[in-house]
Amino acid sequence: MPLELTSFVSTVLEPRVYVSEKIIAPDLFRSLVESFPTEHLNEKMGEAYFAEIDSERHGNEFRQIMHTRSEWNKLFRFVTSSKFRSQLLQRFSTELHDLRGTEMMTGLRSSDTEVKCSFHMSRNGYLLSPHTDTGKKVITIIIYVGEYNEELIGAGTRFYRARSQKLGSEYLQELLDDDDRKELEKPNGIVGASIGRVYSAGDRTLELQEHLKRFDSIHDCVFECGFRGNRAVLFIKSNTSWHDVRLESVTNGQFRRTFVVNFSLAQSRRSKILRSLIRA
Repeated sequence: MPLELTSFVSTVLEPRVYVSEKIIAPDLFRSLVESFPTEHLNEKMGEAYFAEIDSERHGNEFRQIMHTRSEWNKLFRFVTSSKFRSQLLQRFSTELHDLRGTEMMTGLRSSDTEVKCSFHMSRNGYLLSPHTDTGKKVITIIIYVGEYNEELIGAGTRFYRARSQKLGSEYLQELLDDDDRKELEKPNGIVGASIGRVYSAGDRTLELQEHLKRFDSIHDCVFECGFRGNRAVLFIKSNTSWHDVRLESVTNGQFRRTFVVNFSLAQSRRSKILRSLIRA
């Protein structure tokens, strides 16, 4: 199999984070590194700090890469397959019931889910500010695509926990609009929250820096998954799945390259659950 879920080891319980130290067979991984669309992404990046090719938002570009790079096509077909989605549901069934609720997870089949993927590349100066991901996501897998076993200092994914449940809950409420607050009040209500991102020098405003200081005053970094080739980090989306990337010490000319796999509830499944909650 291109990707082995049994290699993930529980690392943090809140938020729920798992790490694989060797997610892909070495020979296949070397081929993936060599065929990563670095030049394409570098051209898209231009003077900015970040570029991506997403399977949904950049469909034509993504399909072209899959068409010309057989190794990536093999991995993409595997992680979007019904077999892999079923394995995800089985491997993390207990955690999903705990975090998403029995109402949402009972009877969930692979056909009720979908997987979207994206290539990401960033360089020093990029700030993916603290966020929890959107409410529709269930599991995210971030595969680090660097030279095999080579560490890229300062490029890890960081995970956070509020210093107290009360402070964390109050902070989350501050970031939400009225609709999200209503969603949060439902049993096992799941929402997404974030503060701004820095894609270019002009995005690094004083207001954003104040938001970041406030976040840091309420939360502690409980784990940083360092960036090393063929390492992967997996986390389960919740209202406390705060994480970020702060590229402040990466050497000029170095790139943080990742392949991200987002496992979500399909629209049809979300609509079905919503209807059952309305009837209740």
